[in-house]
Amino acid sequence: LEHPCVGMCHDANWWGKTKEMLTLENVVKELEHVHFYWAGDGQYKNPILEALEKYDNFHYLGSLGYPDKVRQYLTEIDMYALPTGMDTTPLSCREAMSMKKPIIATRVGGIPEMIYDNETGFLVSEGDYESWIKCIKLILDDNQLAKRLGENARKLVQEKFNWDKLAKEFIKTVTPYAKKQKMQN
Repeated sequence: LEHPCVGMCHDANWWGKTKEMLTLENVVKELEHVHFYWAGDGQYKNPILEALEKYDNFHYLGSLGYPDKVRQYLTEIDMYALPTGMDTTPLSCREAMSMKKPIIATRVGGIPEMIYDNETGFLVSEGDYESWIKCIKLILDDNQLAKRLGENARKLVQEKFNWDKLAKEFIKTVTPYAKKQKMQN
């Protein structure tokens, strides 16, 4: 990958989610020195590629093998971006957070539950290409900020999305109901 770079790893199977990538056209055009890499596929990839592939600093990688190629890709990018019109708590974000990558994502769906603005990454409003440009520049211009965001993101993933912790909380929650059900039978 050429640096500095922004990595994206998500499919284009639902237009309501995918169309937000079109916001990046102004971003890619403005930040000519930054390379944008998109890994993914889907039925709506063509409108995105038609808008973005005309720029030399946009690169489409197609589908990457999971998990090894995705992990390698996330290791090599400078920051992770998720321009989306809807998402819950995307796995790709959690994986990038685990790799200590600073993240910029659209403020939609469940994303604000995992990306805390200016703590674990940056949140931008739908269609706000100016904020995308500003946030990318902030991360590229301030290594300490990028490092802080990435470390905070990793810490949040370990605390909030830890499977051992989630399983224990689930058991703690359902045990009283299971005991009550057993007593009723």
